[in-house]
Amino acid sequence: MRTKLQHLLIVLVVSSALCVFAASSDLPDMGSSSNRTLPLNVEQELGDNYMRLIRRDLDINSDPLIRTYINQLGFRLVAANPDAEDRQFYFFVVNDATVNAFAMPGGYIGINSGLIEQAESEDELAGVIAHEIAHVTQRHIARRIEQQQQLSLPSMLALLGSILIMTQDPEAGAAAMTGIQAGATQIMINHTRANESEADRVGIATLANAGFNPTGMTRFFEKMLALSRYSGRRLAFLSTHPLNQRRITESRDRARKLPFVERIDNDTFRLMKQRLMSTMQQDFNALNRRYDQTIESMQYMTPDFLRYGMAMIQHRLGNHEVALAQLNPLVKEDPINPIFIVSKSEILTDLGRADEAIATLEAPLMLNPGNDAFTIAYAKALLASGDTKSALDVLYEHLPKLENEPFIYQLIAEVQSKHGLYKEVHESTGLFLYHSGDLQGALSQFKLAISGRSDDPYFNARLAARIRKVQQEILLLK
Repeated sequence: MRTKLQHLLIVLVVSSALCVFAASSDLPDMGSSSNRTLPLNVEQELGDNYMRLIRRDLDINSDPLIRTYINQLGFRLVAANPDAEDRQFYFFVVNDATVNAFAMPGGYIGINSGLIEQAESEDELAGVIAHEIAHVTQRHIARRIEQQQQLSLPSMLALLGSILIMTQDPEAGAAAMTGIQAGATQIMINHTRANESEADRVGIATLANAGFNPTGMTRFFEKMLALSRYSGRRLAFLSTHPLNQRRITESRDRARKLPFVERIDNDTFRLMKQRLMSTMQQDFNALNRRYDQTIESMQYMTPDFLRYGMAMIQHRLGNHEVALAQLNPLVKEDPINPIFIVSKSEILTDLGRADEAIATLEAPLMLNPGNDAFTIAYAKALLASGDTKSALDVLYEHLPKLENEPFIYQLIAEVQSKHGLYKEVHESTGLFLYHSGDLQGALSQFKLAISGRSDDPYFNARLAARIRKVQQEILLLK
């Protein structure tokens, strides 16, 4: 993975930076030096392309419930940051046990599953996300590029590539730093520390404005510093977010000056942590034993979030009847909870009881039309029942909301295949590969699609346009 990721970052940064610097002499004076270096539209385009390409190398969680939760939390914080009004944002979870989070051009913010697991409260998780939002709104990426204009172009590109690599692999990032002149490295280190201080200040204010406890960010920082000291491990979070006791003290002082917020976490945060564990590839038998030990040690009524976690692990182990028996009491206690409703429909579908799954989802969908998690679960239940036409109708109607998400095209291709739309399968597979960063694979699928016949009168014209677009992008990256 390291070699692929390094290659991807070098290609992307080189092609994007060359375009930016080639045009820099013609840019108007828009006030700040960062705007002269990297206009917002160029930064957004860079981020859009980068997000599509990194899907090839990062395991991005596509679970609709998790995706909805992290975006709802993220946009609650965006609404509380006055500098975010003119920016686009997209939040996503990476299935990676490494404790880290990172911001990219264009408002793309990734949170590793390992970080969510380490967060003991929603305030802590919100603190990290607020910090990353501040990196975007304060335009730290653009400012870094401006800082490096005094260096040679090869040195700057190598430096930028190493920093991006470090977000997921600190050892690889450190290795990439080797060979870069010491002065360039020191400039970036100093600039990064300044960025971190500013992101702390803006992020803590955002936390308070959004109704979270402003100490959440500081508490998570303290936890990371302690974990690093006691474990002796080099944490990815500390490699990409330089941290020391002085910075923690400054953050704590800022938080104390803001109104204290006493919050009790809602169940959604805890339930999502349980859900996240069940979506990741791991030894579920071992995880199930850990649940048994935890519950045995509690010696009192098991909290709902642990009961839910147990049901999800049994589901992943293939014990669907046991999972349903554990989940049903939760549904009875909270019959409108979307997490329980979607989970029950998934278990019923896997049990071969697709008609019951459909019935479980129909009323919630009527009350929440267009709800992502309900809609995807409903389409899967329709597919399992054999009603591929209805499943396609549901997915086609929902597609505009998810047009940049690879998984939706993969699901559509599966339904099309069972419905006998074989040329359309090639088109959907091509779109899946395109949004996953595999341009050559997408091009091959589009060419296979256009060579056949379709009942759609616009099919060939649409495919010809897709082929031209991908060919142009491939040429730009050469």
